[in-house]
Amino acid sequence: MSTLSQNDVSHLAHLARLALTDEEQQRFAGQLSTVVGYIDQLTQVDTQALPALATSRGAVLAADIPRTPGDPADISSEQLLASSPRPQGRFFTVRAVLDGDGGSS
Repeated sequence: MSTLSQNDVSHLAHLARLALTDEEQQRFAGQLSTVVGYIDQLTQVDTQALPALATSRGAVLAADIPRTPGDPADISSEQLLASSPRPQGRFFTVRAVLDGDGGSS
């Protein structure tokens, strides 16, 4: 079974931009090690006899059909912005979902 160290969790927390205390890092190291152990178990399951999943066919795309005037899906940017509750110039205004600098590096 793979075991994650507190240092591994600290590195993952840094990548995810999470501020974790030492106690949280220690607790999560144990919990994440358990999850990784379950994933290790799943990789040992023999799946050769199972049929391929539908997702193995790749992305299913809609037909590329040109829009005609009057088509409900044929809508201009201006019409979309007009239906927005708070347009700002050529952009939609939405409420913030991240704190701080938004996770930019």
